[in-house]
Amino acid sequence: MFPGNRIIPTRPAWLEIDLSAIRRNVQSTLDWVGPGVAVFSVVKANAYGHGLVPTARAALRGGAHGLAVAIPEEGISLRTAEVPGRVLVMGAADPLASDALVQNDLDAVVSTPELLDGINTAAGSRNRTARIHIKLDTGMGRVGVFPNEAPDLFRRLRYLPNLRVAGLMTHLATADEDNLTLADLQARRFFTALQALKEAGLETTDDFMAHAGNSAGAVRIARLFPPELRGAVRFGVRIGLLTYGVPPTGDANHPDVIPALSLKARVTQARTVPAGTTVSYGATFKTSRTSRLALVPLGYADGYSRALSNVGKVLLRGGFAPVVGRVCMDQFVVDATATGAEVGDEIVLLGEQNSRCITVLDMAEWAGTIHHEVLTRFGERLPRIYLHETETTDEA
Repeated sequence: MFPGNRIIPTRPAWLEIDLSAIRRNVQSTLDWVGPGVAVFSVVKANAYGHGLVPTARAALRGGAHGLAVAIPEEGISLRTAEVPGRVLVMGAADPLASDALVQNDLDAVVSTPELLDGINTAAGSRNRTARIHIKLDTGMGRVGVFPNEAPDLFRRLRYLPNLRVAGLMTHLATADEDNLTLADLQARRFFTALQALKEAGLETTDDFMAHAGNSAGAVRIARLFPPELRGAVRFGVRIGLLTYGVPPTGDANHPDVIPALSLKARVTQARTVPAGTTVSYGATFKTSRTSRLALVPLGYADGYSRALSNVGKVLLRGGFAPVVGRVCMDQFVVDATATGAEVGDEIVLLGEQNSRCITVLDMAEWAGTIHHEVLTRFGERLPRIYLHETETTDEA
């Protein structure tokens, strides 16, 4: 059941993460975006449930220029684990976090005078120069400085000697949709602001970068960020879903990526019940015939959404078995009448079994949510088994 000499966890439910897939996904994305375009792998939220440190090492092994996280604590965890390279903290940090950002050599995303001042003071007290990335709000309506206000922020930087501008960035709101009108507008606004940054004459690091693409933007880089817009400046993209092998758009053409994560379990109870048997809380399902029911030992406390009640499916003995009744905190039931089931049978909730597959998109559609939420829900109670780990441990 487990490759090689892997230790079987005592809990009969687990995640398998193929680190070689993560490495190949980064390499494939680099091939897709082309020469001169750098890639940051986004490893926030425990690397979308895949595990922060092992994933970060695999992504760097695949050629990632750096790593991106949401909060300083995630960056500090990478430094504590001695993960090398650039680590970009993308969230709107509290100025009180300034010293932690500087102390741990983290690139900070900045869009407010208060954080600029806080990082400058912290860097000065440690006799360091801190790297910052200016975040523009070109249409996301979330974190960032508006393009028309950016020149004032650029001018302020002239009086903050302990800061070095390492990047200018924005985030795309609709790059994964069919209508790219707003995404095109955001790209134009971004490159206009980049020109203003150059005209401000700010001293930048040697590897200054303009980065504006998420995974969807990376897939559509030729449309949204053609070379004539990029000019001579180094350009970059920040990939979350692509790192993990999940296509971010419905485009037929995208980097050749493969899913890195599978969710599996073993049947812990199997029994044949008569017609009229009700299942789980609320008795929302009743068997209409003599049925074979199998118990799956995980639930919404592990990230398997309650919204999958009576709509989800699993793979069992090579066939699909529907979820019946409500998903509980720690377990749920599937109808195995068509497939058969015995205690100990392997169940695939996400991934492949006998050439059939359940994808992240399948699970997201059944639950009425998005890829990202499916992946980031998987909790720490689920053991993580890493495949091909030895192929990704020598880059440090």
